[in-house]
Amino acid sequence: MALRIHDPGHTALRRGIRAAIGVPLAVGLSLWLIPNTPGGLIAAFGSLGLIATCDFGGSTRRRLSSLLGAAAVGTVLIIIGALAGLTLVSAVIVTFIVATTLAFVAVLHGAIASGAPAMTIIYVASATLGVSLEKSWTLLAGWAIAIAVAIPISLFVLPRRNTGVVREACARALMAAADAAQARADGGEPDLGALQSAQADLQRSYLGNPFRASGFNRRDRGLIVLVGQVQALVAAFIRSGTFVMPFSDMPQSRELAHQGAVALRDAAMSLRDPGAPAPSGLAIADGWQRHWGSALDVLTDSGAASADERVDTVYMMFPDRATAISAVRIVILTRRVLGAPPESYPQGPGLHSIPEPPTSRGIQELRAEASLRSPWARLALRTGVGLALAVLVVYILGLSHGFWVVLGVTAILRFDGLTTLKMAGWAVLGTFIGAGAGYLILVLDMQRPAWLWIGLIMATFVAVWAQGALNFAIGQAAFSMFVIIGFSVLTWPPDLVTAAQRFQDITIGAIVSIVIALLLWPRGVLNGMIGNVAAAIRATNRLLGQAVGAMEYGVDRLDNAVMSETTHAILRSQEVVDLSLTSTNKGGARFAYDWQGVIDELRTPITAGHLLADWAGDGAPLVSVSPRLGACLNIDLRAVTSAWEDVADEVDGQPTRPQPPDELTLDAITEVVATVNLSDRAVADRVLATIWIHAWLVMSLHAAQATVVPARHPSG
Repeated sequence: MALRIHDPGHTALRRGIRAAIGVPLAVGLSLWLIPNTPGGLIAAFGSLGLIATCDFGGSTRRRLSSLLGAAAVGTVLIIIGALAGLTLVSAVIVTFIVATTLAFVAVLHGAIASGAPAMTIIYVASATLGVSLEKSWTLLAGWAIAIAVAIPISLFVLPRRNTGVVREACARALMAAADAAQARADGGEPDLGALQSAQADLQRSYLGNPFRASGFNRRDRGLIVLVGQVQALVAAFIRSGTFVMPFSDMPQSRELAHQGAVALRDAAMSLRDPGAPAPSGLAIADGWQRHWGSALDVLTDSGAASADERVDTVYMMFPDRATAISAVRIVILTRRVLGAPPESYPQGPGLHSIPEPPTSRGIQELRAEASLRSPWARLALRTGVGLALAVLVVYILGLSHGFWVVLGVTAILRFDGLTTLKMAGWAVLGTFIGAGAGYLILVLDMQRPAWLWIGLIMATFVAVWAQGALNFAIGQAAFSMFVIIGFSVLTWPPDLVTAAQRFQDITIGAIVSIVIALLLWPRGVLNGMIGNVAAAIRATNRLLGQAVGAMEYGVDRLDNAVMSETTHAILRSQEVVDLSLTSTNKGGARFAYDWQGVIDELRTPITAGHLLADWAGDGAPLVSVSPRLGACLNIDLRAVTSAWEDVADEVDGQPTRPQPPDELTLDAITEVVATVNLSDRAVADRVLATIWIHAWLVMSLHAAQATVVPARHPSG
C-alpha cells in the first residue's frame, strides 16, 4: 500500500479546506437550531456532499443555479426517503428506483453527474434514519442548514475549476491550429511541438475538469462537441507531420488556408473575451465554394497541363479544403457555445452544403443508453440493486446506523467483481485503522468537547483530502475518523461503541458489494464500454461503405438507419472515457486520455462518411461517368475499413491480422481520368469528387494507422 500523494491541480486540497470550514459550521448550526435530532446528520453529510462531492463549476451564476437545483432535488428526495423508510417493502423498492435513476442520469455529465452522488447520500440518509412523520421536518431543517452553509462557501471559497479553464485551453488549441493553417497558407511547416503541447493542455483541462457539460444546457453541451472537434483538428495537423501532406501553390487554396486560420483565431478570441464578436464562417464558406470551382477549372483546362498533372494539382488542394471544413464547423460550434444566432450559409443548385457538426442532446444520449446493451445502464442497475439490498439487510438486522452500511456499498462497488473484492478488502482494513484511531481520540477527548471540535475540523479536512489525494484504504481510514468524531459531536456525550459499530457496518457493506458484483455482470461493465469503441469503429466502417456505395450507384443506396446507428454508437463509445473519469483509480485519468485519443482519431472517417454522403446527392452516380472510378474508390474503401477493423479487433482483445501494403489508387484514378471527357463540367465535377473522396479515405487510413489502442484496464 504505497503512500503517494496524487492531487493534480491541488483539487483535493482545495476541497478539503472548503469542507473543513463548512461541515463543522453546519454541525454547529444544527446543534444550535435543531439539537438532538436526525437533522444534524443531514446537515453534516449534506454540507459535505454539496461542498466536497458536487464541487459545481462554471461562473458564479452557474454555480448558484446548480446549488439551487441541488437544493430542490434534495428536498424532494428527503421527502421521498422519509416516506419510503416507513416500511421495509417501500424502502427497498424506492431505493432501487431512486439509486438506479441517479446513477443513470449521470450519463449527462457536468452538474448532474457531479450532484448525483450527493443526492444519493441525502436520499439514503432520509430512508434509513427511521424518522417518524412527525419528526421528518427536522430532516428538511438539516438540509436547509447544509444549503445555507454550502452556497457561500461554494461561491466564494477557492472556486477555481470551471468552464473558463476549458474555454481557455480550447482557445490556446485553436490558436495553435490557426498558426498551423497559416503556415500552410505561407508554404511552411506547422509547429508540431506547439500543437502537441496544446493538445495535451486541452486534454488535461477538459478531461480532468468536473465541469464538462451541464445536463440539458445547450451551450455547455455545445462545448463538449466543440472540444472534440478541436482535438480532432489538432490531431490531424500532428498526424500530417508523420504522413506527408502535399502543399498547394494554387492561389485559391492558399487563400482558403488563410481564411481558415482567420476563422480559427476569431473563434479563439471570442472564447477568451466575452466582449469579442462571435466568429463568422461566411467568408470561409464562400471561399470553400469558390475553391471547388477553382479545382474544377483546373480539371477542365486541357490546354494548361496533362491529365495526370491536373489530377496532382487538384489532389494537392485537398488538405486546405479539409482544414476549411473543420474551421467552419468549429465556428458553428463556437457560436452555439456563445449563444450567438446561427448563420445562414448559401444553399442551392451548384453549391455544396456546409457539413453541420453534430448536436449533443441530453434526451438523445438518454435514449441511446436506455438499454441493457448499454454498460452505463447496467452499471446503474448494479448500483440500484446494491443499495436496495443494503437497505434490506439494514432493516432485517435492525442496525442502528444502517446509513453507514449503504454508504459503504456506494464507496466499494466497482466496475467488476475482482476490483470490488479488492476495494472491499481495502475498505475493511482502512475502516479498522480509522475506527481504532477514532476510538483513541474519543478516549482522550471525552471530557474535553473543545478538543473534539478541533478534531472534527482536522478530521473533515483529512477525510476529504485523503479521498482525492491518497489511496483508497487511507481515504477510508480518514473518513471513518471523520464519521466517528462527527457523530460523537452530534450525540454528545460520546459512546465508545460507535467505533465498533462503524467497523461492523462497513464490513456488512463490503459483503453486500461483493455479492452484487459477483451476481450482476461479474466481468464488469468496463469491458462492455471498451467494446462500444469497437462497435463505433464498425458502425463507422458501415457508414463509409454506404457513402461510397451512394457515390457509385446513387443516393438511394443511403440508409438513414445506418446514419442514426453511427451517431448512437459514437455517443456510447464516449462512455469508457466518462466512466473512467468518475473512477477513484489513480490511473483513471490517464486511461481516459488514452481512450479519448482513439475516439478523436475516429472522428476523421466519421466526418468523411457524412461528407461523402452529402456529395453523393450533388451529381450523377459514378457508374454513369465511368465504372472504373467507383472501382478505384472501393479499393481505397477496403484498405480503410480493413485498417479500422484491425483496430476494432485489437480493442476487442482479438488477435490482429498482418495488414497488406497500402494499395491506394490515385495513380489508377489518374489513368481513368485520361479516358473521360473532362471538358464536360458535369463529368469533371464527379472526377473532382472522386479525387477528394480518395483524399478523405487516405486521411481516414492514416488516422487508423496512427491509432494506438490503450490497455483494457486502468493502472494504478
